[in-house]
Amino acid sequence: MKPSAGTFLLAVSAYACAWVMGPAYADSPAAFPATGSESPAAPVETPPAQSESTASLSKSPDTNTQVQSTQSVGTNISPDIRDDHPRVKELFSQAVHLLKINHAYQARDLLEQAVALAPKSAGIHCNLGLAYQNSGNIPRALEEFRAALALNPRMPEATLNLAGCYQSMGANTEAIYWYRSYLSAKEIAEPQRKQINDIIAALENAVQKPYSDPKGEDYLANVTAEGTYRWAKEKMPIRVFVQNADALNSKAPGGYKEAFKSALLGAFDRWCQATGNRVKYQVVPDKEHADIFCTWTSDPMEVTENGTLSERGSAKIIVKGSQIERATLKILTRPILEDGVLSEDEMKKACLHEVGHVLGLQGHSTNNHDVMFFTVDTATVWPVLSRRDKATILRLYQSYPVVNAKPISTANSTNSATQPKPKPRAK
Repeated sequence: MKPSAGTFLLAVSAYACAWVMGPAYADSPAAFPATGSESPAAPVETPPAQSESTASLSKSPDTNTQVQSTQSVGTNISPDIRDDHPRVKELFSQAVHLLKINHAYQARDLLEQAVALAPKSAGIHCNLGLAYQNSGNIPRALEEFRAALALNPRMPEATLNLAGCYQSMGANTEAIYWYRSYLSAKEIAEPQRKQINDIIAALENAVQKPYSDPKGEDYLANVTAEGTYRWAKEKMPIRVFVQNADALNSKAPGGYKEAFKSALLGAFDRWCQATGNRVKYQVVPDKEHADIFCTWTSDPMEVTENGTLSERGSAKIIVKGSQIERATLKILTRPILEDGVLSEDEMKKACLHEVGHVLGLQGHSTNNHDVMFFTVDTATVWPVLSRRDKATILRLYQSYPVVNAKPISTANSTNSATQPKPKPRAK
């Protein structure tokens, strides 16, 4: 519904920011994981050994005959050794730890060594695919997940990661298929089932909408399909208040790092610079004087829209006619339904995405290299604005004059208490 002139409307801009489900780690290098293994999102530090009945044989993925290999590699170990060999287990365990702390390139190197030693291990192929996915090589990730499923068609981790890969490519129909395959093949906890169903619903909604060319110069048509909203010229500089994390119930939310505040202010800097300084912001010391109120949470339910569990943050604007009057922004400080911590790059992407919404980009890009791509937390999106991101925000504010105010330094803005109180605007 479009707002009528002179009325206020609360517009929610977190509507279809689907989060890539995962990552799902294989907790064992075994081609046929032991029954009763840990949840794929919570890998054990030391993977369990493969059982004798499956470890004794290495079978070709397309035959039932045993493969006897005499080829040796650097350590003179047969490439078809048991996947619970101490060296394989060591490489695998170290790689899982590196994946959990977002060191995908280092994990990939170790898993390449492991797969050379035990090429028929579904678990190693699955985690190698995850390492490729998290380092941005989506085609190679797809190959590894398919290799894992060829060795073990009932491997839920590979199925889930395959869905996430297609989602990050914008291949929504394929992603929906693999998410549904995962749901039909595995008994999973209700919160995770709900989250995946939320993602499926967001993807189905995206499939049904007409979108602009993902290879075009910008995606302004996408983000103005339901109305064009901007901050008024008279609002410059926009007043931003960032709540200190330790002010929330006297303690910082789980997973919060001081670097997150710099990431948020840096997101405002990047977007304002992309407008050619037509949009400016100023950090203010209290929310009473703020146009945009920013805060944090470690509770996924606080950033949900209509009860969904697929959001990394929420951005809401209040508009009068076509002008944005106020906005609130809340960022999630930890991963959803999984162990581990958010890296600084993941937080930068989340902040850039949500700040884009509160500045007026009320929609999403269909190009999986834009920070406003509707699926967040994908390796194809870097923690920087793309050329199309910059072109879109510039077109939105191109009629505005360049603001000559001195740029706000992120480093000098991290302590809002030091900022002078703003002068009241003319009524």
